[in-house]
Amino acid sequence: MVASSLPGVTAAASIYAGAPHISITAQPTGAGLDYVLEAVSPTDGPTRIRKVQVFAPELDRPEIFSVDLPGHRTRFRHAAHLADTEDSGLTVVATLNDGSHITQRRKRISAG
Repeated sequence: MVASSLPGVTAAASIYAGAPHISITAQPTGAGLDYVLEAVSPTDGPTRIRKVQVFAPELDRPEIFSVDLPGHRTRFRHAAHLADTEDSGLTVVATLNDGSHITQRRKRISAG
């Protein structure tokens, strides 16, 4: 998995006061699929997301993304599944300031 600052991906600097959430979506590119990880949380307090970990079956350890802004988007390539349409095997876990977690599993991806 390669984390990068690809064109078109920005971090939102607006204030967010809602419940924290994470999402992971697949976006088709000419070379296959990119994944866009979005983590949104308040700027401070117990429900602020402090880090996001992405787990995949073939990784020895998770990819870790720190979340420094209330809205944070990261685009990355999950190399083993760039053109795959089956179970991607990605699991995303966000850790909040209070020690609790939000988990999402990316079960199916679509190139269309």
